[in-house]
Amino acid sequence: MYENQENLEEEAYVIRILQEKDLDAILKIDSHLTEKSREQYLTNKFKESLTDSGIVVSLVAEDKGDVIGFIMADIFYGDFGRMEKTASITTMGVDPVAGRRG
Repeated sequence: MYENQENLEEEAYVIRILQEKDLDAILKIDSHLTEKSREQYLTNKFKESLTDSGIVVSLVAEDKGDVIGFIMADIFYGDFGRMEKTASITTMGVDPVAGRRG
């Protein structure tokens, strides 16, 4: 049993599939982390994540309905002579206010 088991149970975050409504929250988290706007890059990656793959690999974490983290990834269906599928993380971020909480 974990030392702070009761805290872990209280802080149950929701991990779900990336949705169109998440873009603004992702832009806000990223600009807070990088201290600059990467809106064009993230918007492009966001659109790719929603449309370019039949396999879901991009997710968000929510705390009480607020997006507190995200991960966007790509699936590659073989390259350089390899036939197996691989995933590659393209960008991710965690709201600094929510960081280091499990």
